[in-house]
Amino acid sequence: MKLGEIRPRWAAWFVVVLSLVGAELRYRSFFESYPVVGAAVTIMALGGCLIAVMVKRHDFMVDSVESQGPPYIQANLRFDAMPYDWQRLIWSALDKKAQKLGDLRVNVTAEHEWLTIRRVWNPSRSFEPLEARYPLGAITDVVVGQSVMGLIGSTLTFKLAGGDVRFDVQTDAKAAEVLAQRFRQEATHARSSDAAPPFTLQITR
Repeated sequence: MKLGEIRPRWAAWFVVVLSLVGAELRYRSFFESYPVVGAAVTIMALGGCLIAVMVKRHDFMVDSVESQGPPYIQANLRFDAMPYDWQRLIWSALDKKAQKLGDLRVNVTAEHEWLTIRRVWNPSRSFEPLEARYPLGAITDVVVGQSVMGLIGSTLTFKLAGGDVRFDVQTDAKAAEVLAQRFRQEATHARSSDAAPPFTLQITR
């Protein structure tokens, strides 16, 4: 499966069906006669949407763990979980509306001795394309921790010379450790390269 491609799941169909039923109840007299039923269906539809999002993110991380290519993750990157110079550079590349979000949904990949970070398109939020990269050789360690923002999931903290960068991922600690080890291996390989790039974040788009 390619990066960003998600397998269809029952949750997606669950959301579609419940949404259609909810709309039908809303605009008919039945909805007016039985508001509790309509409200229950609406709540179920919203719950289905949440389940669908969680399933998509979990599937993405499963594919990442099973992939034989370069390691990659899809994660939340919070502005308060990165060094100041990263904040300054990333904020300067975003519009004011995007700066108020507090975090970015990103794809993170090890590519040709670089840690590449690309913002994931989200139609429900302000979107400004963003791509940045940081030398893998400047990463000294990748540590797994408990999720900070969600009830489930883990964090991958990339240890840098100038501070830490934390990514919140939708996967358990065991799978997160597999990914962390693969990123550590890529960093070790990059440090052995004769042509190490400058240890600074670069905004490429």
